[in-house]
Amino acid sequence: MPARGSHRPFRRWPTQIFPVGRALASRKLITRAVAAAALGGGLLLAGPASALITCNSNGDCWRTETRITYPDVTFTYHDDPWWDMHKTERTYVFHEADTDHDWHHGYWIKGEWHAID
Repeated sequence: MPARGSHRPFRRWPTQIFPVGRALASRKLITRAVAAAALGGGLLLAGPASALITCNSNGDCWRTETRITYPDVTFTYHDDPWWDMHKTERTYVFHEADTDHDWHHGYWIKGEWHAID
């Protein structure tokens, strides 16, 4: 019989019940991968939502990042799915952005660009 106080019956007990090493490392890796996927998915979902399709009452439409306002001009704002459903209608004309037509400095009316400085 071992001397009193020298016997340690639970010396390995925590590692036998709670395995460490590879299993713990695997759990950490999986947790980090799930967190990264959730963050990445959230960023992908947020990207398209920031773009708007802006249309005037004459049916001229173009892409903007925010709602714009100019005196004496009325605009409506839509998301990309709206445009996908209406782009073939003759009521609407979509204008692509280019260096001469910056939505920060103007708008379309009856097919003509009105620049604002």
